[in-house]
Amino acid sequence: MADEKNKVIDEKLKLEKSLNEYQIICDKMKAEFKNLKESEDYYRNQSMNANNKLQEYEKHYRELSDKCVALERQKISQNDIKEMENELMSYRIQQKKSEMRIGSLGQQLEQKIIENKELSEMVDELIAKVRK
Repeated sequence: MADEKNKVIDEKLKLEKSLNEYQIICDKMKAEFKNLKESEDYYRNQSMNANNKLQEYEKHYRELSDKCVALERQKISQNDIKEMENELMSYRIQQKKSEMRIGSLGQQLEQKIIENKELSEMVDELIAKVRK
């Protein structure tokens, strides 16, 4: 009976030791689980922050892209204006040349009229002398 009692006490001590070991393992696992949970929360927050920054960068990119398109349109418009100004200048030069040519032709016409008048007078005088 003493043997059985010692066996039971031995088994009880072994069970208590095993229970203590399991309790330690369970406490370690709880602590590890808590650490994992904290890490998960930390990385979730980091991921959310990264997504927010990414959205800000995408918005900024879109704004810059829109500005770039607007600047390109403005540049094209300025080039069109310069082309129109050059074309207008060309037309003005052509107009000035035409005006000068018209003025020159007008002077030539007046000169021809004067010469024709003088020539007509000379012819009339000659005809009058021949008739006499």
